[in-house]
Amino acid sequence: FQYAYAPADNPFRTTLPDGPIPGFYRRLAALPPASLTLVEAPWSIRSDQDPQVLYQAVHRQRILIGMVAPECGAPTYGQYADNPGVRLRNFVHLSTLLKGTTAGADFLVVHLRPWPHALPAVLWPDMTACLPQIEARMRAPVYKDADIEVFALSAEARSIASTWQ
Repeated sequence: FQYAYAPADNPFRTTLPDGPIPGFYRRLAALPPASLTLVEAPWSIRSDQDPQVLYQAVHRQRILIGMVAPECGAPTYGQYADNPGVRLRNFVHLSTLLKGTTAGADFLVVHLRPWPHALPAVLWPDMTACLPQIEARMRAPVYKDADIEVFALSAEARSIASTWQ
């Protein structure tokens, strides 16, 4: 990634999409910056296949990365199962959230498919198959579209989401 610093010559700037931005993130943009924390799950270890930076530029909230193994399949490249010996303060495991601990987060954002859709996909867990166990613990999503389903983790998030109806 250490090449083509001029934006016009950088293929990561010229070939990756800059949208669309899901409506959920646009709704968060109306709130004060850094007033909420989102868990974005899963993620790709390849930075060119993670839209979080693009979305965060719009919503301006804090982000934690969500690890979904083994609840949503075996660990793949960039995913790891919960291990007490590994402490990464900006990561949270889905297993933690399913136990009812929010890890200080307000929303869980489940990305249903890899991004961008036009590029070959990295290994991606079958999140659609994983949704029933998430919904069983966290109730119905407060936002959903073709790409994401969002679950409220905190009372504040539920209150905010209730204004979207």
